[in-house]
Amino acid sequence: MKKVFRLFKYFAPVVFICYLLPSCSRSVISITITGGDAGSGRLYLKDSLGNAADTIKVDPEQIIKWKIGKGANLTITELFEKSRSDNVFSKRARKKFLSKIWKAKVENLDSLKERLRGKEIKDGGHMYFIEDYFIKWKDKKTGTSPTYDPRIQVKS
Repeated sequence: MKKVFRLFKYFAPVVFICYLLPSCSRSVISITITGGDAGSGRLYLKDSLGNAADTIKVDPEQIIKWKIGKGANLTITELFEKSRSDNVFSKRARKKFLSKIWKAKVENLDSLKERLRGKEIKDGGHMYFIEDYFIKWKDKKTGTSPTYDPRIQVKS
C-alpha cells in the first residue's frame, strides 16, 4: 500500500495539470459512427456529447478519432479529402493497427495560415479553414460500399 501512495505523489501532479490545461483535455475529438444508410450513403456521426457531427469544429493540432459504435453493422474502408478541398491534416487519416479506429491530426495554425492564405471562411463570429472529406464505408449486411462526405472546420 505504501508503494501505491509513493507512486501517487508522482502521478497526481500530472493528472492535476492535465485537468487545468485545456490542451490536455481537448486534444482529442472522438466521432462515433452509430450507423449508416446504404441506399443514400449517409453515415450517422455523433460527437462525445451525442450531437450530430456531420460538421465538426476543431482547433489546430487536435487529434480526430473516428470509431464504429456498437451495433453499427459497417466498416470504414477509406478516409480521405475531396480533390478540391484543402487538406487540414498534418498527415493523411489512417486506421490504427488492428483496430476499428481511424485517426488524423489537424495541422498547426501557422502552417495552415501559410499554406491556405486567403481561403478562410467566416461562420458566425469566427474564421475557419474548411476540409470536406470522404468516408468510404462498407455495409456488412448488403456488401455495398457507399461514400459519405462530412466537413471539418478548423478555427483560425
